[in-house]
Amino acid sequence: MVRAIDEFLQKLSTNVALFNGLDVPRLERLVTGAERVNVTKDKLFFNEGDIGYNFFILLKGQAIVEKKDGHDWAKLAELGPGETFGEMALIDGEPRSARIRALEDCVSLSFDGRKIDAAPDIAAVIYKNMAKLQVKRVRNSNRKTVAWAKQFADRML
Repeated sequence: MVRAIDEFLQKLSTNVALFNGLDVPRLERLVTGAERVNVTKDKLFFNEGDIGYNFFILLKGQAIVEKKDGHDWAKLAELGPGETFGEMALIDGEPRSARIRALEDCVSLSFDGRKIDAAPDIAAVIYKNMAKLQVKRVRNSNRKTVAWAKQFADRML
């Protein structure tokens, strides 16, 4: 049993970008405070506009990030095992900017931001990694915006 836990923690440390730089003892403290969340196909982890104090790591399944676009939902991204979501609410305290819907039955871990904030040695690493993740997402969004603008300009000519 202990070996299985150690292997699980090692996998998290290696495969989850938010945990880069956390040693096993700190990661164990963090995971001990997490809550397992199961979401069935087509159900929501959370909805756009919800207030949130936690972020999630998808352990099993596929999910989709969707943003309200008039009467429809626009796909922003798909998520798979090892990916995180919901962390923006921890950073700025604003309501959720998109919804996360399970594309199939999913298993995740939910981490309460208030518990993370209460452990400064863990919070420093997590928030630094969140900043890196957000920068990566903004850069990717910028690339998509430039590609879209170029396509639009080409059509206008």
